[in-house]
Amino acid sequence: MKLYQNEYKNARDVLPEELIMKLSQFYTGLVWIPGLVKRKIKTRDTKERNQKIIKLYSQGKTMEKIAEEIYLCKERVRQIIKRKGGLKHGR
Repeated sequence: MKLYQNEYKNARDVLPEELIMKLSQFYTGLVWIPGLVKRKIKTRDTKERNQKIIKLYSQGKTMEKIAEEIYLCKERVRQIIKRKGGLKHGR
């Protein structure tokens, strides 16, 4: 079984039909399913991670590739780049 991390997927593409039917009894709409591994990042680690994101972006890596490498979603990578003033138009 493939583990999908940090990306949106259609439930029909990754879950058994029986599970989708059971979940539909409780809720229909977008559902976020947290990962099994809890990651706590210390402030220093967050700062280093954000600096790495900015560096990779300034070297020309796409937000998609950075997100994949850092294990964050693309939107979070975009937010970090934007907050740090590194967001370039057209990328």
